Amino acid sequence: MKRLNILLADTWEEAKRMPFPKTEDGSSAVLFCSDGPLTACQERILGGIKALQEKGQYDLLVFSGSAADMFAVRTAARCGGSALTMAQIGKADDQTVTAQRGAFSYNLRAVFEMTKKPVCISAEPAKADCCGLPDSLLREDVSGTDEAFRSVTAETRGTENPLLDASFVLIAGRGIGSAEGFGRIEHTAQALGGAAGATRPVASDGWADFQQVIGISGKQISPDVCLVFAASGTMPFMMGIEKSGTIIAVNRDADASIFKACDIGVVADWQDVLEKIEDRSLK
Repeated sequence: MKRLNILLADTWEEAKRMPFPKTEDGSSAVLFCSDGPLTACQERILGGIKALQEKGQYDLLVFSGSAADMFAVRTAARCGGSALTMAQIGKADDQTVTAQRGAFSYNLRAVFEMTKKPVCISAEPAKADCCGLPDSLLREDVSGTDEAFRSVTAETRGTENPLLDASFVLIAGRGIGSAEGFGRIEHTAQALGGAAGATRPVASDGWADFQQVIGISGKQISPDVCLVFAASGTMPFMMGIEKSGTIIAVNRDADASIFKACDIGVVADWQDVLEKIEDRSLK
């Protein structure tokens, strides 16, 4: 089965940190990198991916990086294929791709056999199958698209996302309830010299930028301290913060799953905790 690995990065600095898949098995890889959120020009990028798929006759498209889930699903719809998100790829022969992913709040593993091509899967490549970013990347003639996206070579583009280097990160979950709530968290993070992130539902609701999404399909961060407000703690999100030095979770639900994976848990309303941080640190 002919495979194309599609890596998606909002900035060149982010791209340089991504695990780049080896292609000795005959597969190909392409990196899409922009000067800002790829979701801002998603329609044109989707058109470019479709052109690549049709030109190369790829049966399996594997997406990783920024908004990988969304691009995998929408590419499958546009190309008449099938999609699976946040999965691990097993066997792939000429007819079938076998993959697995979590089910029932990731308490079980479900196995899928996918035959409708092209098969589009969002999955981070295994470390053993990766190498450093090559000096040159696959460049295809994508007729009918424009400069809103581009396959870049070793050339610096864009600016670095502050989440990638911040030693202190505040993250908002959907429980914050509004864009105003996220704005308050973002202001506090910046005032303390840190950065603000969000879970995918927060960005999907329009309260935060997709460039700030933390998780398996967003940014994977490793700050010294990660303070998470009002997030339930789903596995895809937790995979984005698992390398943090200390994870502090604030949630008024004492049974929230995030408390099983954090270093320090605080059962309280996020606004009460944030107000105390503001009082002690910003005044």
